[in-house]
This record gives sequence, C-alpha cells and structure tokens, in this order.
Amino acid sequence: AEKAGFVTFNGRSFDIPLLEGRFIMNRMPTDLRDRPHLDLLHPARRLWRHRLGSCALSSLEGSLLGLRRSQEDVPGWLIPSLYNNYLRSGDHNQIDMVSMVTLAARVSRLLSQPDPADHPIDLFSLGKWQADLGLSEAAEQNLRLAAQGDLPLELYHANLYRLGLLLKRDGRYAEALPIWQQIAATSLDDVSAHVEIAKYYECQTQELEQAVFWTEQALNLVASWGRRGQHHPVRAELEHRLNRLQQKLDS
Repeated sequence: AEKAGFVTFNGRSFDIPLLEGRFIMNRMPTDLRDRPHLDLLHPARRLWRHRLGSCALSSLEGSLLGLRRSQEDVPGWLIPSLYNNYLRSGDHNQIDMVSMVTLAARVSRLLSQPDPADHPIDLFSLGKWQADLGLSEAAEQNLRLAAQGDLPLELYHANLYRLGLLLKRDGRYAEALPIWQQIAATSLDDVSAHVEIAKYYECQTQELEQAVFWTEQALNLVASWGRRGQHHPVRAELEHRLNRLQQKLDS
C-alpha cells in the first residue's frame, strides 16, 4: 500500500486484474488503476519481437540480458501456491526481480541513448515505435542508423519505407525520393515504392514523363509475377494511373 506505483511483466493483463478481483472479494477499496504502472512486456515486444521472436521473460533473460536461471521457469498454474508459500516463508523468486530491474534499465537506455552499435533490428523497432508515437526527429535518427546496419532485406525495405513515409508526412518530399528509389532498386515483389516515386513526379514536380516511366516500371514488375500478377489488384490500379497520366500528357 505504501508504494507509489508498479513495475511488472504482463501485470496489466494478469496481476492487476487479479489483485482488483481480490480487493472486490474482500470488500476493500483500491486505487491500483490510478497508480503509475510500467508493464515491461509491452516495450519488450515493441523493441525486440522482430529480432528475438519470443518476448517471454525467461527468453529475454537468456537472449538479451545475459541471465541464466538455475531451474526451469515456473508454469502459470503453480504461481498461486508459490505465492502462498511466499506469504508464509518470505522466500520468493529473486531472479524475476533481477530480470525486471535489468530489463527496465535496458529499455530506458535504448529509449534515451540509442547507440549506432545497437543491433540494427532493435534500432528499426525503436524508430518504428517512435514514429507511431509522433516523435519524428528521434524516429528519423534511429531509422537512418538502422539502414546503415546489416538488416535482412524484408526489414531493410520496411525500415526505408517507414523513413520515407516519415519524410513525406513532414513535407520533405525531395528527401524521401532517394529512399523510395533505394527500395524500388531492390524490390522484386512489391511496387509501393514505384507508386510513391510516380506520385512525387506527378504531384510535386509535374514531370509527367517520369511519372509515366515509374508507373510502367511498376507494371513490368507486376507482369514478372506471372499468374499472380495477372489477377493482382495493384495491376488495375497501375493501369488506371497510367491511363490518367497519358491523358494528362495528351491534353
């Protein structure tokens, strides 16, 4: 009761609702929902799911925090009886506490002081999260750092696409152009970047010939997909765009 707030791992979905139920059963008032609460599961998923897959606390301990348990993790069904044992004996699972302190420090450091030496997938995840939060300057910095690292091609494209959208949203269309061009030069199964380039030349610089060129490039790429490309909805969209651009050129 004397604590100002909580640090948990999955407490928002499990511990707090369980405690609230116990308060209700015992007809006691509670302000649990009003106190500061850092549930480390959610930032862990945001920051490390792309690289590590599993974000269970026991998985993070081994793959991220350098901690090793001396025994297997406790299954969920056993937790209530262990908690009752703790109430009687005072013996508790200290490794969970150590893990959460270490994890909270790791999250805080990555948020406040990202480093070019951080794993590029982590920097991509951080930049993506910051972009979602509207932190444009920090997001741009970390997405650019991630692009300099050794990202798998799929994440490299996703990273550049996020960066391009961020620049476009800020009205920095000319800066976004080489980003789209990088994606287009290395894409075989997606034409989103080609479309963005065509939009740039049509709407920002009114270079309709260039807009036609990139739309045709996109159609050629779709055609290379074979049967899948024949029935893909993007093909009709591109053909409509090309017809509209040709009409503009002819008028």
